[in-house]
Amino acid sequence: MAEKEGIREFAGNLKAGEANGSALLGDCKAAKTAASDSLREVSEGTNRRSAAVALSLCGDAAEAQKLIDAELKDRPSDAILKYLYAPLVKAMNDITKGNSAEAIAALESARRFELAITPMNPAYSVSYVRGLAYSKMKDGEKAAAEFQKILDNPGRGPLSLLIPLAHLQMARALAMKGDAAGTKKAYQDFLAMWKDADPDLPALVQAKAEYRRITISE
Repeated sequence: MAEKEGIREFAGNLKAGEANGSALLGDCKAAKTAASDSLREVSEGTNRRSAAVALSLCGDAAEAQKLIDAELKDRPSDAILKYLYAPLVKAMNDITKGNSAEAIAALESARRFELAITPMNPAYSVSYVRGLAYSKMKDGEKAAAEFQKILDNPGRGPLSLLIPLAHLQMARALAMKGDAAGTKKAYQDFLAMWKDADPDLPALVQAKAEYRRITISE
């Protein structure tokens, strides 16, 4: 409808949002296609920031940073861009490069926004990415604390994919801590939320495999 009415930037942002969702679900092929479609729709719009996050989640650090740098050049006084999106992209790129400590440091400027919600603020993303960084460092205690922030504040973004995914990441963090009962419950919570989800979603397939492993080992 947006394309039909000529609202191209809105259409571009919708496609960039689709790219983000696919990236979070582990379908990077679809994410990169949606990001390309978005940038083809609008090459110099605010959709670049969401496309950059999607690409950084999929490990395309160079292209993600290129998009954010272009956005910063065009909109240097945009606070959400400067203090939220740019740190998110840098942090994900650092995680991809194996620099999790640098990722955590990069997110400090975004801490004051981590539970804020505006039309251009991806709810929970700061806590989620910080949690991923701690998970990469095998610090289950701190990772679990970040994912718990999301689960404690479901009203901030009730339709966010990061709520169910926080249950999944919590399961993995608790496993690092050696909390067998907590791990099993977190997996069960996640699988219950997605009991009607498409069965071929990469994140769901992986979660089911992980859950089977812990139940078999009991």
